[in-house]
Amino acid sequence: MKTIEDLPLSERARRVVALTASAWQVAPLSAHAAARQAPRGYVPLRVARRMRAAITATAFAHSW
Repeated sequence: MKTIEDLPLSERARRVVALTASAWQVAPLSAHAAARQAPRGYVPLRVARRMRAAITATAFAHSW
C-alpha cells in the first residue's frame, strides 16, 4: 500500500491542496485560472517605480 511519503512531491502537493479545498469548501481553480495568476510576491514594474519614487521623496524631504 502506498503512503503519501511514497508519492512524488508534486502529487503530494496536489493532494494537500485538494484536501484543504474540500475542508474549507472552496472551489478549486481550473488549470487555466491557475496559470493566469501572477507569481506570489510579483509587483508590476510600474508599481515598483512609483513606490520607489514615493519612498525616495519622503526619505529626503527632511534635507530640503
